[in-house]
Amino acid sequence: MNQMRQPLFSDSPLYFLHIPKTAGTTFRILLEQQFSPNEIAQHYFLEKLEELLADDLNQYRLFRGHFGYVLGKYLPRPPRYITMLRDPIERVLLHYYMISRPERVIPSSMSVLAPDIQFAQQFDSFEEYLKTDAPLMKMAMSNLQCRSILSY
Repeated sequence: MNQMRQPLFSDSPLYFLHIPKTAGTTFRILLEQQFSPNEIAQHYFLEKLEELLADDLNQYRLFRGHFGYVLGKYLPRPPRYITMLRDPIERVLLHYYMISRPERVIPSSMSVLAPDIQFAQQFDSFEEYLKTDAPLMKMAMSNLQCRSILSY
């Protein structure tokens, strides 16, 4: 069977590679409704997932998070990958809009985004923010979708 045409429920786990500001949270919620809670890996960042043993990972049918493309090397079986992409300019605008207004950041993301939020507070406008040469801004804005897929 062509791997691109596998059904949602197969023997291989499904991995939703969530790229920030691509409508992924909405998609993740819909996707999670297709699985029972015990089939869903609860960790969303690679550091936590690395703490689990291979047998623990083998029990999950759905992985979702910011693991990049490298997740497959941690799993006993190769996963099927799925992601959502957004126009890169729109994604950058949404990212800036979120970090420039911390009240819009969901609490579970606050610790991860705290450096971005603090950095964005230095600027009076999006234009000023874009003109900076700071590595933190470049990391968040420059080809994030490509880097997420390539795990760079």
